[in-house]
This record gives sequence, C-alpha cells and structure tokens, in this order.
Amino acid sequence: MGKTSYISKDIARQVLNVGPDFITAQGGIAQVAEYYNEYIFEDFNYLPNSCGGSKFKKIICLIKSVFRLVWIAVFKREIKVVHIHTSHNVSFKRSAIFVRLCKLMGLSSIMHIHSGAIIDYSEQNFGYVKKVLSQCTQVIVLAQMWKQYFEEKMNLHNVAVLENIVPRPAINRQSVGDGKMHFLFLGRLVVTKGVMELVNAIIENKDYFSSRMVLHLCGDGIEEAKLKNMVAQAGLEDTIVFEGWIVDEEKINLLNHCEVFILPTYFEGISISILESMTYHLAIVTTDVGGNPTLVENGKNGLLFPVESTQAVADAIRFCLDNLETVKRMGEASDEIVSKFYPESVSVRLAEIYSNILANRK
Repeated sequence: MGKTSYISKDIARQVLNVGPDFITAQGGIAQVAEYYNEYIFEDFNYLPNSCGGSKFKKIICLIKSVFRLVWIAVFKREIKVVHIHTSHNVSFKRSAIFVRLCKLMGLSSIMHIHSGAIIDYSEQNFGYVKKVLSQCTQVIVLAQMWKQYFEEKMNLHNVAVLENIVPRPAINRQSVGDGKMHFLFLGRLVVTKGVMELVNAIIENKDYFSSRMVLHLCGDGIEEAKLKNMVAQAGLEDTIVFEGWIVDEEKINLLNHCEVFILPTYFEGISISILESMTYHLAIVTTDVGGNPTLVENGKNGLLFPVESTQAVADAIRFCLDNLETVKRMGEASDEIVSKFYPESVSVRLAEIYSNILANRK
C-alpha cells in the first residue's frame, strides 16, 4: 500500500524542504520532517543541512548541503520554493545561510521556526533576526503568540501560523495491571527539559510516590548518567525506569500503557511529544511556557505549572495520583483537542501557503 499524500504532485515537485537529517538526527524538528515525508508528500524533496554525530560530521553535512542547494538551483529548475525548518541559536544561523542563498539564486524561501525560545533569542539578537526574517518570502510560526511578536516588535508582514503535524494513533490502550499510575517523559535528558526537577520531585516524595507510580524516562542526553546515579542512590530503580531513546513500536506501546505525559520543560514550541501523547488519550502535565498553553487547558486536558519548580512538579504528580477519574477525563479531552493537528488538516493550510507563493512568482 502506498503512503497517503495530501500535497498535490504539481506543488510538491516545486518545493524543497531543508532541515535536520530525520534518519540520523533526534529531536522535534527531525520528527516533523519525518512526518512530512510519511504523511504529507508522496515524493518528498528533502535536503539535510544537519545530522547526528560528531561536530566534524555536522560541518561536512552543512557544506555538502550548501553546494547541493546551489546545484539544485542551477540544474533542477522546477524547484521554486525552499522550505527551511529551523530553531534558534546555531540552527537559526545555519538556516540564515540558506535564506541568503535562496535570495541570490532567485528561489522563494520559507523560514519555519519550531523553537519555543525564539522570542528570547530574537530579543538578544534583534537586528540580526529581523534582517534574516525580512529576507524570507514567508515566515511560519507554530502559534499566534509568535506571529503577534514578529508583527508588532519587528514589523514583519510575511508571518503565518501553521500547526505542527501529528499522525493518527495506533490505539490499543491497556493497563499494565500493576495498580500503579504510569507517567511518560519523552525528550532529551537535559536540564532545560526539567528532568532534574522531575526526578528530584519523586526522590523527595518517594515514601508517597514509589508504591503508586512508575515514571518512564524516554530519551538520552548529557544528564543521563547523573540522573541514573541519583535514582540508584535513592533506591528508586523500579519507580523511575530509563527506557533510552525509543521509536516505532516501543514508543507506541508506552503511549498505549501510560496515563499521564509529563514534561517540566523550561521552554517549548508546539511539542510533538505532547501532541503524540494527546492522540493516545493521555493527560498532559507540563509547564506554563511557550506553546504549551495552546495545547493544554489547565484542568481540562491536563495541568500547567510554573517552570523550574520541584515543588510544582511534585504537586502535579500528587494531584494525578489522588484523582484517577479526573486523569481519565483529561485524557479523553486531549483526544478532542488534537484533531486540528492531524495531517489532513495541516496539509490544507500548508498547500495554501505553497500555492500563494508560487502564484506570486508568476
């Protein structure tokens, strides 16, 4: 069976997407690119400009992608639009190279910003960010709050909102049968994802939490060894389980077995992990930052709490453990909210953006 395509072949052949190699790289943007390939485009023209691996390997990947874009502009003349997926910091600077190349080569450029920290980055690099974005044919952001920022603060008139994409789930929900509530964390094991507060919250309340819950920590990162040591010293190996970086069936199985998705992140765009968890009817427990409030209505489909607060994380976990029926209702509400993020909905707006750019080139 061939894959479903929501972007017409006529439009798709004129568009080149650029971003991290979704085969070797990890993270939200790579996940978006993978979903575009699998669900939006039948023939996905894609140019990786970053990859997993060493710093040297990443530099080589960038250099190759620059020369490849020049070759495409000269010899593959059907490409008219370059859709660049980016974040902040190094990712933004890397993407700026491609914006400039597009301008020099006569290609229309889309800068698609997936970072929840883009406002902070823009405030610190205001003139540079404004200059880069003003050179783009189109800027895409994930929610109205970022569109409003760029329009009001930078006086940009080329900004559009496009929701992130999440596939329809393979639901087979079933309880583990151990009488405990299962919490799921999906993401990098780094400080800015709030993993320290999360693990410390459980350690500090282990007498109450350990017999009633299991936390599945899924991901890897620079804090992994430290976290494992903390968990071992507290004797909580059965309560906090390190699953590693999970994909495919492993991830689907955990999404089907857990009741709560928890993410105490310091900043966030529109989290793919939150969206995925919503499709599997999980209650969402996360911080009140970035795009999270656009996905989570406090008390309806989850809980929002302050950032960088171990006590706030502990209070949220305690609420879930003490209110099982409310958690179930929250999970059902998540399923209702997430429908506009499915491929068939997102692709309609994306096709409009592409079509408008292509029409204005003629």
